[in-house]
Amino acid sequence: MGETVKVAEAKARFSELQARVEAGEGFVIARGHIPVACLKPLEPMPGFKPGVAAHWKGDPAGAALSRLLAPPAGPENQRSGDAPSLPHGTG
Repeated sequence: MGETVKVAEAKARFSELQARVEAGEGFVIARGHIPVACLKPLEPMPGFKPGVAAHWKGDPAGAALSRLLAPPAGPENQRSGDAPSLPHGTG
């Protein structure tokens, strides 16, 4: 996989590690001497289009998330003091 980095060091060097991952490297994150995670480049995802929740197309949970993350309705659609509502069953 690559270099082993302890959790505290990974937190301190995250920007550097992220740049190196984007360049193709991978790292093992360890708590003490025990590996707990890996930081590596993503495998290509067929059909992925950049954007919020785009890769969840057709997934009901992803569709609900997309609605939650959609830009809020303009002020003409809300009364003063109204809080934005969540889709049924999500809150």
